[in-house]
Amino acid sequence: MDSNQTLPQIDLPRDMIHLGIGQPSNHLLPIKELEKAAAHCLSKENSFFLAYGEERGNANFRQTLAKFLTGQYPNRVDPEQLLITNGNSQALDFICTLFTKPGDTVLVEEPSYFLALRI
Repeated sequence: MDSNQTLPQIDLPRDMIHLGIGQPSNHLLPIKELEKAAAHCLSKENSFFLAYGEERGNANFRQTLAKFLTGQYPNRVDPEQLLITNGNSQALDFICTLFTKPGDTVLVEEPSYFLALRI
């Protein structure tokens, strides 16, 4: 089987594109560019490159996102109002941890993101 058709979660038939896992096909990823960017960052004397980073997410990204969102909404969006997560599963986990407790009932639409039901 072609390595582009094998995912950690499932094996796909050659002519099938599975949209349910939220993961791009390997042939869509800019591997050469990612290798070049990683080599560039690893060649620097920056010991924080591989660290977890800021708790609320990268400040420059939050500022840029806040500026963009401010242009989309009638009220100003402050970077301190934003929390960047590492994907929707982490965001859902944060929301459920903050706003629910074991035994609470949570309503979801159907179909729903398959990992959300376990969170």
